Amino acid sequence: MTLPASGTLTLLEVQTEFGGPGNLTAYYRGGAYVANTSNNASIPTSGVIRLQQFYGASNAVVSYSMTAGTSNSGYVGLITAAGAKEIQGTGSTGFSTAGSISPANYQTYPIDILATINAAGTNTLYLTIRNTASQTVPPAAGVFTKLTIVNSGAVYYATGNSTGNNANTSNWAWATSSASFASGSSYTIKLQ
Repeated sequence: MTLPASGTLTLLEVQTEFGGPGNLTAYYRGGAYVANTSNNASIPTSGVIRLQQFYGASNAVVSYSMTAGTSNSGYVGLITAAGAKEIQGTGSTGFSTAGSISPANYQTYPIDILATINAAGTNTLYLTIRNTASQTVPPAAGVFTKLTIVNSGAVYYATGNSTGNNANTSNWAWATSSASFASGSSYTIKLQ
């Protein structure tokens, strides 16, 4: 749901839309509750924040349908050709692609990896979003606030996890108690 574009706007409406606490300073764009997206461009990232800056803002949710596959390196989920190149690094060969996702992008950024791996007894969920040839920088770390695997109800928050950017991608990693995906199974994923 989108907040009203004009008229009366209350802190309770902002809280209901974004799901955070009852103080306005919790709702900076790119923070824990408000994604750094074009529909939230009027909300500041720091400094003075006012209710009027929330006119027309929304906690947009993008839903994806994913069928998990397994790569020959043990990742289960989605690995595109660009994602395989990202994982294999220099000097590695033979990393296979796995799975499918629709739509293939988050905003205008291709999703290259959404997969789990168990390494040395630890399960990790990875998400990698890449820039395209027409985009000169990778997506900002604040482009979404949480990832939800609807089938299991598991929620992973963008803040407070291991993140990193390189020249072409933004990457997120979350430790999980179990594998998030099973090869051949279908999942509904939400990014918001």
